[in-house]
Amino acid sequence: MSEAKDLALIDKAERDIVQATTVAEVLEFRDRSLALKHYAKGKKGGEALVQKANAYYLLTLRRLGEITKEVKPAPPTAGPGRGKKKPRPSVDPVLSRSESLAEAGITKQDASRFEVLTFIPPKQFNEERSKPDASVAKLVKLGREEKAKQNGNPKPRAKPEPPPFEPLVAASQLAGSIEEHLEKWPADVSKRDALAVLEQYANRIREEEKERKCRSR
Repeated sequence: MSEAKDLALIDKAERDIVQATTVAEVLEFRDRSLALKHYAKGKKGGEALVQKANAYYLLTLRRLGEITKEVKPAPPTAGPGRGKKKPRPSVDPVLSRSESLAEAGITKQDASRFEVLTFIPPKQFNEERSKPDASVAKLVKLGREEKAKQNGNPKPRAKPEPPPFEPLVAASQLAGSIEEHLEKWPADVSKRDALAVLEQYANRIREEEKERKCRSR
């Protein structure tokens, strides 16, 4: 089959996937897209086909997310009613969302990853999935950022790096602190005793700095 026909086949599959309404149906599309990716990678000079097949695969994952978002815990079913010789519980156990997804053929973890893809605006998603370096990890990260924005939780700013640890500066600050509080110390504590405390702290700082340098090697 020529590359032009392969590309046309993927275009048709992308139009058809919109009609899929169940997890099982979309999983079939996903499996076909994986087979197509494998086929495209083994075809010489098929870089455009590999990129198109990957974009199609990512589209199937977004469609999975659109459908799994609608999966709810299974509702309880009514009991047998009155007049039965062998009474049963009034309701059957309720399936959790995880169990409902498992029955549909997908794990809760995968469903959560694919659902964040639906937070990316369609136009932006199509642009991102069509890039040569497009991947599930990159789109999931983008989806989480978009989800945070839409939920009113903008991406947190990175915390500034703490200044490098300087033992002499720390000791100087500690000395100043002790000097400031000498007047508040009990009368029976001499300045010599206070400076001895400072020396102990300074030695501790030096030891911590040595350990930090050893760990960083």
